[in-house]
Amino acid sequence: LREGIAQQAAKTAGRGNARKSALHIFKTSSRDDLRGAWEQDGKQILCNGYLAIALNSPINDLPAAENQTFDALICIEPASRNSGAYLPVPTAAELRAYIKYRGAELKAEGMKENFPLYDFGDGLPAVDARFLLDIVEILPGASFRASSHRPDIGGIYFESADGFGILLPVRKTATRKSD
Repeated sequence: LREGIAQQAAKTAGRGNARKSALHIFKTSSRDDLRGAWEQDGKQILCNGYLAIALNSPINDLPAAENQTFDALICIEPASRNSGAYLPVPTAAELRAYIKYRGAELKAEGMKENFPLYDFGDGLPAVDARFLLDIVEILPGASFRASSHRPDIGGIYFESADGFGILLPVRKTATRKSD
């Protein structure tokens, strides 16, 4: 009942997809201590070990982390100073379609991928498309910037009026570069 009320309140406030994406971030965490939000320096922190988001205004009724596990802002701050080229990020609808298409494409080839890889191109990073979708849902209109030093493997800094954060890329294998 409590979960249903929280979902309805988030939808009414126009943040239903943001709440759903935040819960996905917690679910995909490999660490139990990151399966909830915490407050740090007036920001609500969402993290799963692959991305960290600092929100200016909190998403209500999210599970709380047992404790503040680490200083997330100190991890995000270097990426904000080391920003290179702007990355063209698709809309949430385009990302949803891409994730479905990628899964169907691999299934047709008899292959399976641990996660749908979204590649920004040669010399640029590749990321888990599901995490990119989560960020776009939570921070619509955010701008994304590759690292100015080693953009293919450096953290991607993103920001909007509602918050900011970092998304870690996935190393491309020699055969996977720029599919």
